[in-house]
Amino acid sequence: MGGTGTGLDKMRRSACWLVVAGILLADSGVMAGNPEQLTIEDGDRAALKLAAVVERSLNNPNGTQRVVLSQSEVNAYLTFHVFSEVPGLITQPQIKMIGDGRLVAEAVASLEEVDLVGQSDALSPLQYLRGSVKVSARGSLNTEDGTGKLEVESVSVAGIPVPLVVLDELVRRYSRTDSAPTGFDIAEPFVLPYRIREVLIQVGETVIVQ
Repeated sequence: MGGTGTGLDKMRRSACWLVVAGILLADSGVMAGNPEQLTIEDGDRAALKLAAVVERSLNNPNGTQRVVLSQSEVNAYLTFHVFSEVPGLITQPQIKMIGDGRLVAEAVASLEEVDLVGQSDALSPLQYLRGSVKVSARGSLNTEDGTGKLEVESVSVAGIPVPLVVLDELVRRYSRTDSAPTGFDIAEPFVLPYRIREVLIQVGETVIVQ
């Protein structure tokens, strides 16, 4: 169980920064209307499914496993299991899965946690913003043979369209750790964890192929 627990902690962190990096993908037209009514039970179901993914990667079995996560389960997992561990940093995450690898989503990010003044020309449009602001973007997640690539098409912060480099800079600052001092680079392909071969974004659900 210790290995599974550690794996889930890594998956939570990976999910957190992946969402910040580009599965913060949103479009005001698509996301208009009331947000989903999420339940802790949905989040717990997602956590159990992800635990099975981690466990399978440790056991190295033959054959292929497909784990299906509904849109509600993913959003509930992000709300109750991921971002609840970093209170105030990211709130109200909402992802809509529209198929063919494409996602739209939005979240509220706290700029109080990031020193934006005098740090980067890319972040100059945000230097006078304070408090919590809505971060929106849109794009797709493409995966194949155990690797993934985020393609971000557009970004806005507090309703202001900004260059894609702004999202890149914000992600780097939010995702810095001792082991990754430069943070997560959203422009670079990344290795999918836990022997995952593909992540298929379908209408209203995500399929993990392991």
